[in-house]
Amino acid sequence: MVTRPLSALLSGLLLIGAMAACGGGGVATTPVASPTPASQSVTTSTTTSTTIPTAYVAGFSAITTLPSTNVAAAITESLSISSFSGTPALSTARSAMNAARTPQDLTQTAILYVEFVTSTSVTLNGTPGISITLPSITAGASYYLADYSATAGWQAPVAGPGTTSGNTVSFASNATATLQLSATVPLEIALYSVTGSATPTPTPSPSGSPSPSPSPTPTLAPTPVASPALLTFDAGTPTSAPFTVSETGDTAAFTAGINCTVAPSPSPHPTSSASPLPTPTPTPSGSGFVAALAATSATPTGGVATFTVNSGSVPGTCTVTVTDARSATTMVTVDVDSASIGIFSSHRSTR
Repeated sequence: MVTRPLSALLSGLLLIGAMAACGGGGVATTPVASPTPASQSVTTSTTTSTTIPTAYVAGFSAITTLPSTNVAAAITESLSISSFSGTPALSTARSAMNAARTPQDLTQTAILYVEFVTSTSVTLNGTPGISITLPSITAGASYYLADYSATAGWQAPVAGPGTTSGNTVSFASNATATLQLSATVPLEIALYSVTGSATPTPTPSPSGSPSPSPSPTPTLAPTPVASPALLTFDAGTPTSAPFTVSETGDTAAFTAGINCTVAPSPSPHPTSSASPLPTPTPTPSGSGFVAALAATSATPTGGVATFTVNSGSVPGTCTVTVTDARSATTMVTVDVDSASIGIFSSHRSTR
C-alpha cells in the first residue's frame, strides 16, 4: 500500500475542481436586458383605435392610443428629454396665452418631448389619448401639454391638467376634434409641470415694542380657465368645436365675445392691412366669415361651462374673450387656415 501525503491529495482535488470548471458543462451567464426603444411605430385602422407600443427614454415611458383614421397609415412616435432637431426648447414663460393667465410666482418646467411622424397624410377622428409615466411625480405639481407651430411657436397649454395616478399622468382623447397629420411633417408636443403658489407671502412685522398686528394675508380671487386654449379649423371645411371654461367656486354664467382678423390675401399688388372684423352673430348667414360663437353666454354645469365655435370659409385668426361675474377673463385663440388639427395648433411644414 502506497501512502501519499495529505497535501498531495488536496492538490489533486483542487486540480480536478479546476478542470471541471473549465470543462464543457453549462456556464452561468448574466442575462442582457432587452433594448428599450425611444421610437415605436404602428399602422392605424379605419374602424377602430390603435395603441402604439410603449416607448421609453431616460426613465420615462409613454403609451399612446390613436383613434380611427380616414386611411390606414404608419405613424411613428418618438420620445426625447430635449427638443427635437429644428425645434426650440419649450419656454412656457414666452407663451402669450399662458402668461396672460399664469401668476408670475408659478414655476413651469419642460419635462418630455413627443414627436409623431407619418409617411402618409392622414386625418385622425379625434386626438390621441396619451399616458406618460415619469420617474417620479413632483408633489403639488400640475401637468399640461404644449405643442409647436413654426408660425406661432410653442402654444401652452393645449391640454391639461392631466390626471395623475401614481407616477403616471394621462390626457384623454378628444373625440369631438380632428387631428390632421401631413406626410413627413412632424407634430411635436411637450409635457411640462406647473408648481408653486398663487398666494403672496406676507411681509413679517418689524421687531420692537409695541408691534402692530399683522395684516391678514390677502387671498387672490379665482380666475376662469379655458381648455383647450387653441382651436384650429380648415377654411375649406367649415365645422364647429367646443371649449370649456371652469372656475373654482363659481356657478354664475360666463359671457363671451369674439374678435376676428382676416388673413391677408397673397396678392402681388399692395393691399391694405388686415382690419378686425366685427363680432359675427351667433348664426351668421352662409360661411363667408372667419369664426363665430354659437352662443355668447354659458352657465356652468358641474363646475364647467361649454362654448361652441363655428368656423367659416374665410382664413384668419380670432380671439375669444370669456368674462366671469367679477370681470376676470380668459382667452381662447381660433385659427382658421388650410389645416385642421383639433386641440393642437398648426405645426410647421418644414424642419
